[in-house]
Amino acid sequence: GSQWTPMVATAWQQGTDRGTGQRLSFIAPFVAQTGLRWAPRGSRAWSEWQMRVAKGTSHVAIGERPISGYTTMAWRGGYELTHGERGLGARLPGGVSSVNFHLGIENLTNRLYRGLFESLVQPVPQPGRELRIGMTLNLDSFAH
Repeated sequence: GSQWTPMVATAWQQGTDRGTGQRLSFIAPFVAQTGLRWAPRGSRAWSEWQMRVAKGTSHVAIGERPISGYTTMAWRGGYELTHGERGLGARLPGGVSSVNFHLGIENLTNRLYRGLFESLVQPVPQPGRELRIGMTLNLDSFAH
């Protein structure tokens, strides 16, 4: 069988200067992330879909540009080798607890958007659809 793991995270902040009653600068609007990870039981392979929603706001400090909302989606997949496992995991050098190889497509819908604070000074958009390939190396920690 397979194992499905849902993910949900939200963040919201509000800040007001008590002396002037004006909104504080650089306070992010509501942001939510949700996703679903699939991993076959007994395997180190995984795949996940993730969506990020950022609500726009025109309630910004004096002199700042309004922040536009956006929604992006991503797909990622990977494979983890763990030290001491049969196969390739048995060949990991000492001091390395695991290696995770991953591949992902960010901004699947190729949406043009600006990050939450990039639009404040210069309106430079985020990259469009992009392919990411990476490796995460986890080292053993030793207590002294």
